[in-house]
Amino acid sequence: MIKPSVEREKQRREILDYSRKLMLSGGVAELCETEATPRQEEFLHRVLAEEIARRERGKKGRLLNRAGFPVFKSFEGYEFSDIRLPPAFSRDELLSCQFVKEKKNLVLYGGVGTGNYAKFSLMQSGGDNSQPSREKEDRNFA
Repeated sequence: MIKPSVEREKQRREILDYSRKLMLSGGVAELCETEATPRQEEFLHRVLAEEIARRERGKKGRLLNRAGFPVFKSFEGYEFSDIRLPPAFSRDELLSCQFVKEKKNLVLYGGVGTGNYAKFSLMQSGGDNSQPSREKEDRNFA
């Protein structure tokens, strides 16, 4: 499909803008004018546009990480297969965090990387994606 010259010129201007944003020389647009077929220009236009979009998504992700917003977690999808609970304490009691309201202690122990801190954080927040309750201060002794 051959594009009309007006549309092709617009695409070349966009290629020039994209190449500047990607810190490439203006020679990219000049090469399109002199050597590229319309299909090659379309392909280059799509590649440059997708690269700019990818960089923009990465930049937003980095900025969000750097901002340090709190990450709220839930027990959804949490793997309980490696966890042994005492016979008097059920998984439902752990998930409901009833022991906090009853002011009972809970000791989490295990090897490094087994998720003890993650469990503490989830229980501190009440086990859902809501913000942690600031009514009472839960303490973590590592």
